[in-house]
Amino acid sequence: AQVNMQVKRMVNFSAAGKRYKAFLLESAPGKYRVWLDSGEKRLPLRIDGSLAGFSNMAMIMREHN
Repeated sequence: AQVNMQVKRMVNFSAAGKRYKAFLLESAPGKYRVWLDSGEKRLPLRIDGSLAGFSNMAMIMREHN
C-alpha cells in the first residue's frame, strides 16, 4: 500500500534524553504520524500508526550514538 506523507509543522521534541527541532509529518488520511529530526541526519524520533495489521503502535527513539 502506498502512503503519502506531508510535512505539517516544525515542533520541539524530546527523545533519547535530548531536545530536537523536528518535522511532524502526517499521512493523508491521518493514519500515520512521523517526527523527523530537522538536522542533517533526519533521525526518526517517533513513528505512530497501525503497523503490520496490529492496533495503533508508537516507536520512540531511546538511544542514538
